[in-house]
Amino acid sequence: LRTATAVMLVIAMLRPTLVTTETQKLPGTLLLLADSSRSMTIADAHGDVTRWEALKSALAAARREFADLAESWDVKLYHFDEDVAEVKHADGEFELPDEADGSQTAMGAALDDVLQREAQQRIVAVLLLGDGSQRAFAPRDEPPQIPVDRLATDRIPLYTFTFGKPSLGLQSDVRVDDLLVNN
Repeated sequence: LRTATAVMLVIAMLRPTLVTTETQKLPGTLLLLADSSRSMTIADAHGDVTRWEALKSALAAARREFADLAESWDVKLYHFDEDVAEVKHADGEFELPDEADGSQTAMGAALDDVLQREAQQRIVAVLLLGDGSQRAFAPRDEPPQIPVDRLATDRIPLYTFTFGKPSLGLQSDVRVDDLLVNN
């Protein structure tokens, strides 16, 4: 009896533990925003197709990956011009409009609208697909930096994918319009 007590005391001093690991995928939403303004009808994307056709073919090429992601996350695609509209999809296939005919590219306002719509969801990432330029008029001319700062604060990654060439490739990245200097 004393030996059994001593063995149990030694085992208790070693503090045996049973550790189990269980992996659970957290639900989340992957947001895609596609520019559907008229600027996407310019035929300067790779292969001399329109930017809109290149965008649609890129989404179609990733259909299987979106279907795989949809098993664990909610994958939502919105197209935007002056307004934002959700695109229906099934099995990773998105039903985008045939033509891009919006009159504005309100990128900042679109990001803000989508973030407000999805405020109750855990956003995994935001993918922004377009030509990379904002051309919007008041009241939809919110600068994209404002919602992007909110994404950065919430640690939500933003990935941008551009289609087409900027101004036929002749425009510089930086341009100085006006310079004021103190004497």
